[in-house]
Amino acid sequence: MAALRSGAIMGCTVTADTARSLKNDPKITILKGLTSAPRVLQFTLKGEGKPWEKKAVRQAISMTINRQTIIDNVYGGEAVMTGPIPPGYGDWFIPADELAAKWYKVDVAAAKKLMSDAGYKDGFDITLHAISAPNDYTQIAEIVKEQLKQIGVNVKVVSEEIGSFAKRIGDGTFEWGSTGRGMRADPTNFVVDFGRPDVGAAAAWFNKGVGWKNQELSDMFEKALVNLDSTTRHQQVRRLQELVLEDAPHIYTVQNYKFHAVSTRLKDMYVSFTDFHSGLRNAWLD
Repeated sequence: MAALRSGAIMGCTVTADTARSLKNDPKITILKGLTSAPRVLQFTLKGEGKPWEKKAVRQAISMTINRQTIIDNVYGGEAVMTGPIPPGYGDWFIPADELAAKWYKVDVAAAKKLMSDAGYKDGFDITLHAISAPNDYTQIAEIVKEQLKQIGVNVKVVSEEIGSFAKRIGDGTFEWGSTGRGMRADPTNFVVDFGRPDVGAAAAWFNKGVGWKNQELSDMFEKALVNLDSTTRHQQVRRLQELVLEDAPHIYTVQNYKFHAVSTRLKDMYVSFTDFHSGLRNAWLD
């Protein structure tokens, strides 16, 4: 901040709290935008008889998580609910108000019934790995831990640095992970792991499709992948997201805003939804 104020640097990426503290500085402009990196509670579903391999248990977990609490407490209100395709990614995403009303409505009583019907009335223990930095992944994990106590799910949060975490996710040597998706060049890439659970990284999470597979989702994915008609492709991608939300092979939570604090001399810079710094291609100094 000292370097920005002195003019030694022209800008930097800041937290929501820092952005608020700088908004009245006449020499600094705050840039804000959504990126394409939805936060997600990721499972391994390998057909090993784990409680969360039952759809009802995953649904119970989702309806116990209060995503608004994550938005308010982790991001100071500077985030929105997200499905598999994040808000801001063209016109492919499901709006946050629709998610809140239909798929993300908190109902602990109904969640308890689902747990009981699935044979887990007393809950179970689980280890949740989270990325240590940036720390919002661990903060989300801690909130999930507290909320799932309501349905008897006892969560142990293990925070680890990105290298170890990334290897664990890639190898599939985890039970649950607090992580996020990155930018994808095509909307189908946001759901490829569910459309093709037997290949790539998803094969380690879903035991090559033996542990989990939704045939309707896989069939729709293959059609959407090669469909060149925008109207029907939008309908297919919408259905793909609905199937992911209903079956909950992973559970999506929120998409946060990103902030740049820049000198008022820096023109045409912006927050890119790609989460890259493509605004620098056009930025110039007055």
